[in-house]
Amino acid sequence: MQRPLIVTDSGVVASGTLDMIIEQLTALKVTYEVFDQVTPEPEVEIVEMCTRAFNAGKHDSVIAVGGGSAMDIAKCVAVYAHYEGPLEALFGENMVDQRALPLIAMPTTAGNGSEVTNIAILSDKAQQMKVAHVL
Repeated sequence: MQRPLIVTDSGVVASGTLDMIIEQLTALKVTYEVFDQVTPEPEVEIVEMCTRAFNAGKHDSVIAVGGGSAMDIAKCVAVYAHYEGPLEALFGENMVDQRALPLIAMPTTAGNGSEVTNIAILSDKAQQMKVAHVL
């Protein structure tokens, strides 16, 4: 991991939670960027925004810091980063045939266990429901 993208939300950034992580990455001379636009009940559009930031920054890995939403977005980006079709085409079971990029998950909440599963929960505006995606 030489160019990780840190995936989080603005509340985690404001709390100072990232400070120690950034300090360690800086000490190791690791180049990183922070994507802090994760929202509760994340939608496909957030995955697409984060994936664009990942690819534009030429990142090689993902670090998720926060609650279940940050974990789910980061997991999706780690799997979908180099996919060039619509993300919806990969939703469902056994649809992903490529290996995911390196991912470190650092939960700041306790509850849903998103950091240890291969499932991401995203909101689908069109269907007005939450959809589980097996990665």
